[in-house]
Amino acid sequence: LKERGRVIGIVSNLTRGTLAGHVAEYGLESLVDVVVSREDAAESKPSPKPLLAAFTRLGIPPGQGSYVGDQTWDILAARSAGTSPVAISRSGSYHSRRMLESAKPDKIIQRLSGLLYLDAR
Repeated sequence: LKERGRVIGIVSNLTRGTLAGHVAEYGLESLVDVVVSREDAAESKPSPKPLLAAFTRLGIPPGQGSYVGDQTWDILAARSAGTSPVAISRSGSYHSRRMLESAKPDKIIQRLSGLLYLDAR
């Protein structure tokens, strides 16, 4: 996605320290343009405020982006923020595919590589 000129952010209800640890552990620093933790917005998801903070920092309107999440409140937050919600349903996810479907995402993918196909449109 970065090679295609896409900007990428991470928005999480995790604390800043925990989230920074995960970003470092998985070597995502060079791939991510913005990281928003629970301390960076007035409210946590399912409020749209963390996503809106990320879009503001990225400099793009929410309607031109997507938000990928593996929990129903991710889908609700994306919808409330005015961006396209994409659910990722994978083995070991906290919320089942059925729960994610009930939140009515625009798309459901099985792995993050599925974003490459969505981006091709």
